[in-house]
Amino acid sequence: MGYIFIHEFTQSGKQYEGATLSPGRVNGKHYHDRIDINLESPVINSVSQGLERMKVYIDPYRYNAKGPLWKGECHGYNNERTLRLFAALCIVSWL
Repeated sequence: MGYIFIHEFTQSGKQYEGATLSPGRVNGKHYHDRIDINLESPVINSVSQGLERMKVYIDPYRYNAKGPLWKGECHGYNNERTLRLFAALCIVSWL
């Protein structure tokens, strides 16, 4: 099971757009274990500037736990696989 979320937001006066790839599995009847890969691009003068940052959240369901088990963020991490994933998610956003 998985989801793709497309989003736009403003943070510290800067505009961003991005996509989150969220593969996961059902854990029990109403809960999910998941990993979220969030790829974001700054937007300047209504034009996306390309992949700038990636956030990863490892978030298995844990009874009474708040927040993800682990999270990380990196800026300027533009290897070939990440850029291909970002390009594919951009196509999905237009569909």
